Amino acid sequence: MKRNADATRTAILDGAERVFLRHGFSAASLSDIAENASVTKSLIHHHFGSKKGLWETVKERRFVPYAERQLEMMRAPASAELIRTSFEAFFHYLRDNPELVRILAWVFLEGENEEAYVPLDKRLMTEAAAKFREGQEAGILRKDLDPRLVLFVFVGLVQHWFQDEAHFRRSFDIPEGDDLDQAYRQAALDIFLRGVSAKP
Repeated sequence: MKRNADATRTAILDGAERVFLRHGFSAASLSDIAENASVTKSLIHHHFGSKKGLWETVKERRFVPYAERQLEMMRAPASAELIRTSFEAFFHYLRDNPELVRILAWVFLEGENEEAYVPLDKRLMTEAAAKFREGQEAGILRKDLDPRLVLFVFVGLVQHWFQDEAHFRRSFDIPEGDDLDQAYRQAALDIFLRGVSAKP
């Protein structure tokens, strides 16, 4: 029985994601993706145009739902509660989407390639930095810090946990069964908020 177009696209995206997460964009081949998705290379070209088009769609599928949610949240006025809610939304999204964590790691590793960057990321980063600047102007956040750097600390605190939790566990002999997500989230958020707040 032939697949319909939507099922074929989904199969290609699922197969491509598995290959991209294993090899990154540069080392992934359309032959491997076609084999993994059980389709022909011509079907990949038909639906996505090229390997670059396929990689863009794989990234969009994982990143856009989160980015759109954050952009919607940032319509609210700057506040400590907005920062907390945004931090927790990012934390929970990465926790529930380990595939995005690996995509972001490959984006970092292949950062010199134009194809590496995630669509919508620049808009999200620009608007988030502007929201931190708004918080500074409202007296919620310290004014002596570059809001763009504050944003990168915010992002880094969340991403680092999901990229290097194993290092933490090895360093302190913590077994795999212990759930540390909540403890880290609370500690990181507390450190972040107390470090940038204009008032204690």
